[in-house]
Amino acid sequence: MEELKKTEDDINEILQTLKKIKVNISISPNASKSDKGLYNLLIEGTAENDFKKVYSFVQSVEMGCGFYSSEMIKLKRIYDKAFDTSPNEVIEILNHKNKLIDIVYNCYCIQTEMKIMLLQSSFLNNEFVIFELIRQLLNNLSVDELNNNSTDYKKVVGDAIIQLALRNNLLFQYFVEKFEHKEQFYHVIPIALSDMQVTEREMYANSINIDNKGCNYYDYVRILLQNIDGTKFDSFITDINEIIYQRWNDYLSNLLISKEFVSDIILTSYGDLILNCLCKRYEDKELFFMDFENVLNKFNEATYKWYEEGTEFSSMYYIYATKLFFLKKVQEVNKISFSNRKAIYNKMISIFENNFMAHNRYIELDDVVLKFDLNM
Repeated sequence: MEELKKTEDDINEILQTLKKIKVNISISPNASKSDKGLYNLLIEGTAENDFKKVYSFVQSVEMGCGFYSSEMIKLKRIYDKAFDTSPNEVIEILNHKNKLIDIVYNCYCIQTEMKIMLLQSSFLNNEFVIFELIRQLLNNLSVDELNNNSTDYKKVVGDAIIQLALRNNLLFQYFVEKFEHKEQFYHVIPIALSDMQVTEREMYANSINIDNKGCNYYDYVRILLQNIDGTKFDSFITDINEIIYQRWNDYLSNLLISKEFVSDIILTSYGDLILNCLCKRYEDKELFFMDFENVLNKFNEATYKWYEEGTEFSSMYYIYATKLFFLKKVQEVNKISFSNRKAIYNKMISIFENNFMAHNRYIELDDVVLKFDLNM
């Protein structure tokens, strides 16, 4: 009985220790201006419950000296023992953590397997703990570690992302924005998107940076599309296609308004996703021809406007060429025939051939845009 009592006392002492783990951060009066600015973000973010400010500080620390310390080794052992003896009590302690910097530090004290176990628990309901566990796992695990493990890490993290989206919309959107450049993200987000409901899928579509020029993570987006559950791919595209179309169309329209210089057809990292959404939109062939002709009419009108700078004409030309390029791809994928719409096709040919400035300066573009098979 005495041994049992000692064990119980030890466990209670451990749990009390976990409840008290907090981070006290101070800064030297001689610190640099930038360090003081980051410290102020932590103070302000904590006072205002602004997680974006706090995470600006956290990410700066991680890029510098990090959160690791000799004390953390001891705390990891304490967490290990607590998980072995009283996992539900540990979860309850984490559920009651409300200071974000404390949550970050506590999660750093938890081993990877325990992080996975926590995310699998239906009793964990603190969205900031869920977010931080996901964040640390994706930052610290390689793609191989996500894919080659006896526990399906990808499934666990993917399901946790769904819970995050359901519990805190803003935190989920922040997560997407911060991780869409990271390869690990594209191995877990398809699992989440496959099982999400319409509202959460729409949040995703509104959060991604589809107007990021260049194709920095084009291959990653392809991984995403390939790993959406095949039985749910159509519903996924159906749920987001209108949002993606509107955002893409608005992006191109805003480029015209801002007169930003464009010197090529605009392909972004989300080119394949945009194309899939356009193909879904234009399953309605009448809508395809209506939008196609509308683009041609605006393009034709724009080619005869006066431009003070040649760069303005170039930008206009490539922006409309981008729209036509994607519509051409839709025509190929959806097998849309122009055999009964030759007037529309001839109008496009006329735009390219009859405008002397356009035809001579951008003749290389003809092959990219004009090779339509009329009889798909």
